Amino acid sequence: MTSIRAIDGNDSTDERKKLVDYALEGFDVALLSISVNNDMYRQRQQNLNGILETLGHKLNTFGHTYEIEYAFIGMKDDGCYDFRKQMNRTNEYMLNKGMDGLMKKVDDLAEVVKIVQKNSSIPTILTIKLRNLKENTVGRLVFIDLLHPRFSQLTKTHDKLYDSFSKLRNAVATITSDKSAKIDLSNTFLTKEMTKYISGHNKLVIFAYLNDIISTEMQARETRFLLDFVTSLKDVPVRMLPNPTQSQINEKLYKMQMARSVQNIEELTQSLAKARNAHSDYNERIAIERKKVSYRIYGNYRP
Repeated sequence: MTSIRAIDGNDSTDERKKLVDYALEGFDVALLSISVNNDMYRQRQQNLNGILETLGHKLNTFGHTYEIEYAFIGMKDDGCYDFRKQMNRTNEYMLNKGMDGLMKKVDDLAEVVKIVQKNSSIPTILTIKLRNLKENTVGRLVFIDLLHPRFSQLTKTHDKLYDSFSKLRNAVATITSDKSAKIDLSNTFLTKEMTKYISGHNKLVIFAYLNDIISTEMQARETRFLLDFVTSLKDVPVRMLPNPTQSQINEKLYKMQMARSVQNIEELTQSLAKARNAHSDYNERIAIERKKVSYRIYGNYRP
């Protein structure tokens, strides 16, 4: 059973609640918004606000049970823009740090809502980390808005994320054709950030915003490409697992440290044994040299 679904821009209250509930229960879930044209801003903003409103209501019912962190960036082929810090981030920085490296703790979800209300001219990723202080679980609610990326090279002129999106599409094609294939994550932040969602390790919901009327051949071609892209993702089986709790993480770290300590003890024991053998050899050589000295002085050397 797949958890990757394509739905239209008319919103889905059920999908909103499912996404929010999964994140609150300790899963990482993502929502991908994508369209052919640039005239769908109002619809996608309404959908984002609806999910944030649902999350806000849920958090209010839990009181102070959850700790909230967030990061919000804009993406281009040559780097990212940190909206919170209002500064550029290099691709290398983002590949090393990821969204978790930009997180800020907030007391109220309203601060997150306020910063995402501004209309962005470039694709964005909003990640909200939700830590349950009682259960010690951590879930993430991720909003990836690719706006209206170009599929065809003929239309890529003004697309600031064309190369990154092409690599993401190649990664999806690789995954859907060979489940055991490895994806190159060394140079594309968008692909690295989305790998666990497009590979079926976490839930991904796609909101595809399509026009009722297609007036040009270019729009028809791009619409076909978008539908093919979404359809390929629907074929990816999903096996969701919750994120480990902090206790589980601590236990894993403890076991790793213990294993490392045991290995260090074994290596030191081997080194000590070699040193003792070497010391024994040195004692034998010293004894021989002393006998030689004794012979030269007293003439009583016996090898």
